[in-house]
Amino acid sequence: MNNKKKNIINEMIISCVHLGHKKKLLSRDMEPYVLNTNSEISILDLEKTFFLLKNVINIINDIVKNNKIILFICNKNNFKKIITPIAKFLNMPYVEKR
Repeated sequence: MNNKKKNIINEMIISCVHLGHKKKLLSRDMEPYVLNTNSEISILDLEKTFFLLKNVINIINDIVKNNKIILFICNKNNFKKIITPIAKFLNMPYVEKR
């Protein structure tokens, strides 16, 4: 694992990205990405998360290069503070209410 990848995964750990839903709320589609279950909370595999996020970033770059639109949708209060300013900065449409 290179240093850049290690640093990003460490940031993900600090940000608690690895903490998933309670086990009883876990979708079967997410099972391949769960590393372990601790105290009824699923622990996500950050190696897989890193790889998938890297793919998503490449897809987003292609969308932006082709002057296409990205619709940002967020209805969780904690994430509105992050998503709304990003969408405004990028001059992209966004939805923050149901």
